[in-house]
Amino acid sequence: MKQISRMAGGLERINNNSRIKTITLKGQMIMVNGGNHCLYLCSPNVSTVKELLDRNLHLGDIPIYDTTRDVIMLNRSRLSQVDLNKKLEEAMKKIVRLQDQLDTQRSETDFLTFGGLPYTVIQALKTGSLTTATEYSDVTVLIADIPEFIQICTRCSACDVVLLLHNIVERYDRLVEMQDVFKVLTMMDTYVVVSGAPKVCDNHAERILNLAIGMLMEARAVISPITRRPISIRIGTNSGPITAGMIGAKLKRFVIFGDTVHTARQLVLHGVRNKIQVGNTTRTASSRSVNSQFVFTARGCVDVGNQHGNGIYAHFLERNDRQSVWDIIGRTRADAHTTDGYKELHDQSSYGPFGPVITELNSNWLKQRFLCLSNTSDDEDRAQSTLDLKSSDSDSGVVHASTSTVCTVS
Repeated sequence: MKQISRMAGGLERINNNSRIKTITLKGQMIMVNGGNHCLYLCSPNVSTVKELLDRNLHLGDIPIYDTTRDVIMLNRSRLSQVDLNKKLEEAMKKIVRLQDQLDTQRSETDFLTFGGLPYTVIQALKTGSLTTATEYSDVTVLIADIPEFIQICTRCSACDVVLLLHNIVERYDRLVEMQDVFKVLTMMDTYVVVSGAPKVCDNHAERILNLAIGMLMEARAVISPITRRPISIRIGTNSGPITAGMIGAKLKRFVIFGDTVHTARQLVLHGVRNKIQVGNTTRTASSRSVNSQFVFTARGCVDVGNQHGNGIYAHFLERNDRQSVWDIIGRTRADAHTTDGYKELHDQSSYGPFGPVITELNSNWLKQRFLCLSNTSDDEDRAQSTLDLKSSDSDSGVVHASTSTVCTVS
């Protein structure tokens, strides 16, 4: 009777407060006392705690043994589980975002710490399984330089030199990533790349030759601060075995050694401006690739001073008949350009007249040169940097140089 009176009180309050929802009852009517009276066994028609509160009721208003209590508690448990699932889902999404941020930060940290190392070497360093040196039986090495780099350093400001190197190396790096080869070294104007190590591949010669074509084309977009014309470069490639390994303790570097590297360097030093000089081993290795069809022009025997004889038979790379220059460098062809781009690649008229090439200089001279840029006036700087050009060879692109003042040239 007490519960019935409370519910009745709730019904009366509905008239006084319109915000309280109408209470509906559910139950069973039984005729008693010979049908003179009707017994209504009922309970509020609610299923959630919210519905109870909306009707100004409480869980105690429902009979203890009424199944409505169980329904309300079950729904409450279900809603609580849904809320927990939502919170768990949000927490998982947050964890995934944090994991992505952590991976990004780890990648940036690895790049700053191991920026000059290949991925396989980085993983070996982390696991402690890195060997001191590794021999690779068949790789292709590319070396490129700027013939007039010494003249540029002599006649231009340090800022111009840095901007020039940044522009051309940035273009080289993009091509290196496209061809999936490894950049070993950037030392002033010298750029060294290897394919087939530390990531072994069968088409290493094809990748390097395509890279050489792309580098020669991209260099045309870099303007020399002296001539205001496209910069001239020399490229040499050679294939064979090398030894590679890690050197250094605080700042580790991946380096390559061997006669293959030495021969590639000599092919550059005895190369011709804006030409890709290819060793016979690289030409042979490129013929093994089914997806390449390179065209070469024989140059003849070049004296590189290696241990296998007095010279090496070299060729000039002209084109790749299976790929256009635009495909190799990943750029859109302009309407005025030829379809394959090799006419523009070998166009020598845009370079203008060439000066002498200075190749083998003592590294102390370069140090003194940069000290001159910061410690002397322009007149003194020009006096200290005066070069006496003794002999030149326009075909080979080599000039032996010496200085008559402070700088010493080997």
